[in-house]
Amino acid sequence: MVRLYVGGLPPGVTTEELRQRFLPFGEVVDCTIAPPKAYGADVFARSFGHVELVAKEEALRKRYNVSSFS
Repeated sequence: MVRLYVGGLPPGVTTEELRQRFLPFGEVVDCTIAPPKAYGADVFARSFGHVELVAKEEALRKRYNVSSFS
């Protein structure tokens, strides 16, 4: 299992959009985004989030119950 920090997210990004971005790399287990901080009227800082996923090879080993694909 891998937990990644993802920084520099635009204020309008959703957890589903973030999840879709990481699906090619493995099974996304959890995806969270911290709410952006407001700085003055309608000025928001970029946000960050975390994506927890099972890497593709690890997911395949788990699914087929094998130790390696050599």
